[in-house]
Amino acid sequence: MTAHPLGVFDVVAERYGQADFRGCAFINAMVEAADRGSETHRIARGHKLAQIQIIARVLEQAGYSPSHELACDFQLLIDGAVMGVLREGNLEPVERAKQIAARLLRL
Repeated sequence: MTAHPLGVFDVVAERYGQADFRGCAFINAMVEAADRGSETHRIARGHKLAQIQIIARVLEQAGYSPSHELACDFQLLIDGAVMGVLREGNLEPVERAKQIAARLLRL
């Protein structure tokens, strides 16, 4: 049985909904180490690229194509949801990101 791609947002909500959530450590690291040539920035960027690859595999397994472009869109929505959760103090931004992703999948 193949997982539905929108399930990635459920995983995100599970983590972002925890009381100790202070944002994405990798986004935070890129902000703090703004020098794109730094080792910290390189490692954080690598993590985000790995996430895109995982999302692309989930999309491919569910039959969506082009999976890399959609995976990049999903990652952008996820990263934006991080900031929304921090701003709003609730999971509504994750739900909104999931709804946008659902519209992307209908294309």
